[in-house]
Amino acid sequence: MKLTHEVQPTTWLELFGVWAPMTFLFLLAFITTFGNEWKKRGHQFLLFLFVVWMAMQNRRFLGMVGLLALLYIPSWLAQHQHPPLALRQRIFIRGRVYLALLFILYVPYWGYQYYQGKYKIGIERPLQFVVDKPAFPATIATFLQTHTLKGKMYNEFGEGGYLHWKAPKYRVFIDGRTNILFKESFFYENYTRHFKSRNILPILKKWDISYAILEHKTFAPTLYRAKQWVPVVLDDYHVLFLKRGVGNDSLIKRYAYKQLRIDPNPNRVMRYWAYLRRHQNETFERLCREVQRAKSEAVYQSHNFTWLGKLCHGVRKAIQPLQKRKTPPSNTKTRPSTQPNKHTSPSSQRTSPR
Repeated sequence: MKLTHEVQPTTWLELFGVWAPMTFLFLLAFITTFGNEWKKRGHQFLLFLFVVWMAMQNRRFLGMVGLLALLYIPSWLAQHQHPPLALRQRIFIRGRVYLALLFILYVPYWGYQYYQGKYKIGIERPLQFVVDKPAFPATIATFLQTHTLKGKMYNEFGEGGYLHWKAPKYRVFIDGRTNILFKESFFYENYTRHFKSRNILPILKKWDISYAILEHKTFAPTLYRAKQWVPVVLDDYHVLFLKRGVGNDSLIKRYAYKQLRIDPNPNRVMRYWAYLRRHQNETFERLCREVQRAKSEAVYQSHNFTWLGKLCHGVRKAIQPLQKRKTPPSNTKTRPSTQPNKHTSPSSQRTSPR
């Protein structure tokens, strides 16, 4: 069995957001260092910084940070047996105790929820679990288990481990562990570079990908506009695309979602919608209501729906619908003359072409 070196870089977002216990440990170390003399506690703080640096190199080392708490327990016990008289020292000791209790109560709950794959936590809402939406593509994993997809898989870095665990018969595109599709050098060459790119089509073509599992907010909008790629499974966060003509056409025929194609030419769309506003306002309003409905029910923030919503508002504000006339306007060539005929008297004049 061939093993590869694990590649699991840690970002600052994960360090202080997803990996929330790291924040508590950092505060504990900080208060311990400055709550006592630097000469007595400075080496512990430097050791803590070194382990944090190791954790940033590979997220699997994050657990080692928890072992540093053992360095502080003896000093805490000693100080509680001989309580200091200074108010400043009493405040720091109580702060350490409260943070430690919060850490002890929070970490088991956090670990259970996160590693079950049911919840995730982000820095945008610190220390608050998002309990209403799954963090991993569970619906897609079930589809992979019950069907056999042909060709190579593409997945984003965060979902590789989950997919490998739930659907082990497939080789994931990127994960950082064993049973990967490419060699170790692939990570160092492509991890940072291709995840900064918004156009995924060249990547799929380069690696001859047959089906892709994407998050809605990253690369999925690009494949929605590609006629060769068809969505077959959706949830609140992820979508599974199958490529036509590579052996999965029977699944496409059975599970494909119908998509509304939007004209990519903005000038043509604006001219047509302005025409509808002037001459067919009921159709225009019905179209705007459909855009709002699709935008509210979309599983990801679509730039097309956002732009169409702004277009509805702008056209409605700038252009007024034409008023319907009871009688059609007459042609200028057949309009009655207002001058009397020279050959007839005013009492007996008739309308004649001008």
